[in-house]
Parts: sequence; C-alpha cells; structure tokens
Amino acid sequence: MDVLRLKQRAHMPSVIPAATLTRTIVPRASTAAQHAFGDTTIARKVQITQSSVPRRLTFPFLRERMTRNKPQDRLSAALTGRHALRIDGIDGRLSKLQRRRRKAFFAALSVVIVMAIWVWWRQWSAPYRTLMTFLNALERGDLDTVYALTPSQERAKGIIMPELVRRTYEHLLRPRWLERYRLVQVERKSPQNDGPPEIWVRSIAVQFVLHYRDAQGNTINPPLIVYVSRTPQDREWRIPFSYFVFLTAHRLIGFESHQGDTWMYRMGYRFIYLHNGFVEPLEPHLVGGVR
Repeated sequence: MDVLRLKQRAHMPSVIPAATLTRTIVPRASTAAQHAFGDTTIARKVQITQSSVPRRLTFPFLRERMTRNKPQDRLSAALTGRHALRIDGIDGRLSKLQRRRRKAFFAALSVVIVMAIWVWWRQWSAPYRTLMTFLNALERGDLDTVYALTPSQERAKGIIMPELVRRTYEHLLRPRWLERYRLVQVERKSPQNDGPPEIWVRSIAVQFVLHYRDAQGNTINPPLIVYVSRTPQDREWRIPFSYFVFLTAHRLIGFESHQGDTWMYRMGYRFIYLHNGFVEPLEPHLVGGVR
C-alpha cells in the first residue's frame, strides 16, 4: 500500500515545487521501503522519480513571476516609495533651510563689514571735519566757534583769550590771508614722518597742508600747515590756535630766525601751545628784545 502511494505521488502532475518533493516524499519513501523490503531499491526509484520533475519551475524568471504579485511585496514596494518620497521631501526642506541660513549669514556679514567701514571712516575723517569747521568759521568771522575749537588746556592756562583771538584775526589773518587767498587743496600727512597719512589714527595729532592761491595765481609758499590734535584732556579733535598763528605768521610775513617770537609777543602772546600738548615760552630777547 505504501509502495503504491509512493508511485502515485511520483507520477503526479509537475505543479508541486521541487523543494516540497524533497522535504516530504524522499524521507517517507526511503523509510517505508527500508521497513517493508529491507533494501533501498524503492528509495532509489523514488530519488530517480524526484529527479525527473521538470526544472522549469526553478528558473529565476519563473520564481520572479511567482513572487512578483505577492501582497507583502507590493506593500513593501509602496512603503519603500513613500520612504523615498519622505527622504526627498526632507532633503528639499533641508536644502531650502541651508540656503536661507547661508543668505542670512552673508547678509549679517555684509552689515558688519559696512558698519566697520562706516565707523573707521568716521574716526579717520574726524580731524578733517574739525579743520573745515575751523576754516569756515574764520572765513565767516565767527570767532566764538574758532575759540571753542581750541584745546581746553590752552584756554585754561590763559595762553589764548577771546580778545587775543579777535586781535589776531583783525591784524593778521583777515588782511594778509583770508581777504587775498582762496583755498584750492587740502593735503593730509602724518605728523611723525611728514609722509602719507596713516590708515589708523594712532597719534594725537594730524598734519594738514593748505594750498592757497590768489586771483593772479600767486600761491603761499611754503603752504600753510595746521595741526589738528586730540590730547588726553580733550576727547574731540581741536586746533591749537597759538601754534597755528605762529606757523601762519612765519609764512605770511616771512620772519627770519626768532623774529616771529617778537611779533607774537607784541600781539599779546607769551606761550605757544604745541600740537602734542607741550607748552613753549616765547623768546623775543634773542632778537634784541621787545619795543
């Protein structure tokens, strides 16, 4: 009876996968044959019958066709597609966020650079603005502004007074300079080496060279020199008026040696407040005294 069942199963249609035949038929056939007949003849026949199963079911394309439409495969494919779409969406959002952060960074960097340049320009051009305010006040005759632009120590020590500023303006600055010449060029130089101006204002004074010309084309030679200083006592830039008058008188009148000291002494000056904060006394006795 077992032999007949084995033969029938061996001649069944080839719709059963080969793996199923291997797992179920071969062990039963071999065991039943050994118990019934005591030899392995039927087992060999069963193995031959198993080997006669068509192999077309083991081809890769058939296995793919059999497993292609499984529900779990379709579900996994759908999940994989959704996961890919989700990753693409996250990547898109990250790229947009990165672009926004990059734009914000460059915008903030540009603002910082512009602010730094603006602060540097304000600091670097502050002496020039003080100089132009001083020259415009002289041209208008605004002596109160001229006096206010002088260093506080020069005023506190009595080196200059409003009356002395007015007298200097009426006897020297207006008739010999302001009524005859017009400003054509302002040149900025470093007071330390008389060279190009420094990029960073580290010193306490800045030197300006003023080039003037009259209606006939004549110039003041050598040109006028003005020091704009900022001493520790003054947080803002100031112009030492006594030193400015001393240098201007030498160029307008043409003094020799210490004759300028004598002229300034007669005008009422006794000391000169320098651009570095030092005070120098006038020495008119070196040229024969004061009359």
